[in-house]
Amino acid sequence: MPRSQVDVGKLVKMLMLTQSSNDQEALGAIRAANAHLKAAGFDWNGLVAEFMSSPGGPAPEDSRRTDPRRAAARKQMFDTLDDAEAVADRLRRLFTRFGGR
Repeated sequence: MPRSQVDVGKLVKMLMLTQSSNDQEALGAIRAANAHLKAAGFDWNGLVAEFMSSPGGPAPEDSRRTDPRRAAARKQMFDTLDDAEAVADRLRRLFTRFGGR
């Protein structure tokens, strides 16, 4: 089955919600992003691999350093993913502490 197009704008909005101080909202955003990727036939590894191998993918190293907008967007993306992982870790600890799995 061919993969469909990922709505990048929608995915970015979901990832931005993972920065919420409300853990339920952040977890909901992570799950929504995962469902969006799954519906398009991707997972996070596949999405990154697709981006890295696409003709419009990452620019050569020199041009990434000279374009501050691209560097800022890349930093924001990785910061958001780091925040999402931190929220997931915090939720795992809470569930464990209160008798969850």
